[in-house]
Amino acid sequence: INHACKPNCEADEDGGRVFIKALRNIKAGEELFYDYGLIIDAKYTNKLLAEYPCWCGAKKCRGTLLAPKDKDEKKKKKKSKKD
Repeated sequence: INHACKPNCEADEDGGRVFIKALRNIKAGEELFYDYGLIIDAKYTNKLLAEYPCWCGAKKCRGTLLAPKDKDEKKKKKKSKKD
């Protein structure tokens, strides 16, 4: 199973096991993809993004295997710095 920014599967972890579930009907012989969405606490720098490139070819490809930073998390960090 490979990565894609527009996957046809998703990975669910339950009790230390990973289950791959289809997000849509998948034709026989069609390649399986899920969004790796790697989570790293470090700030996303150009160097870090270059270490985890994505070449999936999706129209809205993020260009990286890293998960998008949560906008709410960014706001929380900014607010806590002000306090």
